[in-house]
Amino acid sequence: KHYLENSELIFRCNCGCHSFVLNRNSSVTFTPLRHSEYNGLFKELDIETNYDKPLNVLMFIDENGLLASVDIILGVGNIDPIPSDLELKSFAGIW
Repeated sequence: KHYLENSELIFRCNCGCHSFVLNRNSSVTFTPLRHSEYNGLFKELDIETNYDKPLNVLMFIDENGLLASVDIILGVGNIDPIPSDLELKSFAGIW
């Protein structure tokens, strides 16, 4: 929540996936999500929906362990926009 409230969200594409990059406010202190030089995928949330496909939220961190971007996709491949009538049912898993 702190990251989202103190960052500008820059939406990356017009495909309807709702993925975004965070432009963090440089005057705000952020707690790293991971303490290492690793960058890349940090967590993936798999959420059951009213469709036959899960909503996947992939959170990526930078080399400082700070949240850098979030990919939001519906099902494998994300070839369609996120439907406006999508309903979130329950968490299927967190990795």
